[in-house]
Amino acid sequence: MTTYRRVEVEGIDIFYREAGPASAPTILLLHGFPSSSRMWEPLFTRLGDSFHLVAPDYPDFGHSETPDPGQADIQTDLFFDYQTNVASYPAWQEWLRATTERNI
Repeated sequence: MTTYRRVEVEGIDIFYREAGPASAPTILLLHGFPSSSRMWEPLFTRLGDSFHLVAPDYPDFGHSETPDPGQADIQTDLFFDYQTNVASYPAWQEWLRATTERNI
């Protein structure tokens, strides 16, 4: 079951979706541009029983709050983290294929 939550991060209200048991391995799902955490809903259905899934909306995307113009550094920091995650995506995808049962 997917739950919808909010958390304040550096003064900005961030929306996120969460599913799966908290005791399971956690996978942080970061959306692309211009999208939102909703893009991960099919994955929540398929992996929510085996993994703890967390998918936030970046500030100014989806249901998250739009930061004030003086908080632009937050967007820059998030973009840097996104670039880092994109670079590691092929290795993550390979691991996921190797450790997930095929039920197709």
